[in-house]
Amino acid sequence: MNFVRLPSNPLGSVARRAESAMRASLRMAGLHGAAYWRDARVRLWRKALSQALPVDAIVVNDLFALPLAYEVAAGAPVVFDAWEHWTSESESWSPLRKLSMRGAHEWIVDRYVPETAGMMTVSPGIVRDYARRTGTTPRLVTNAPYFQ
Repeated sequence: MNFVRLPSNPLGSVARRAESAMRASLRMAGLHGAAYWRDARVRLWRKALSQALPVDAIVVNDLFALPLAYEVAAGAPVVFDAWEHWTSESESWSPLRKLSMRGAHEWIVDRYVPETAGMMTVSPGIVRDYARRTGTTPRLVTNAPYFQ
């Protein structure tokens, strides 16, 4: 198994803020894909991951990484390890960021989760919510043993 270390954001703080504002505007306009691919980190990560190809499969454990995984998979199966509910990822965000990112998360869930080759998550509630939203029923894999 090979792991690829992804580089950090290549932009300075002023450019990062400007890019973030532009992407938030795109998301507020419902242009989630355009906002996603204009993220400097995503473009840098795509380049780094493309250099690691070919692969047999890609395992993703962050919702934000699903579009990127499909971009670089080149037909390899993508498995989603959803250890958080897509709405809980934004718990600590500012109200403005929550407003702009909610639609982006829903876009990723609706567009990419149904395409996964397999999916797992950690609670029956998350299994239920993904099944209702996407028609994809994740496997339940708890991260704690059953009470004895």
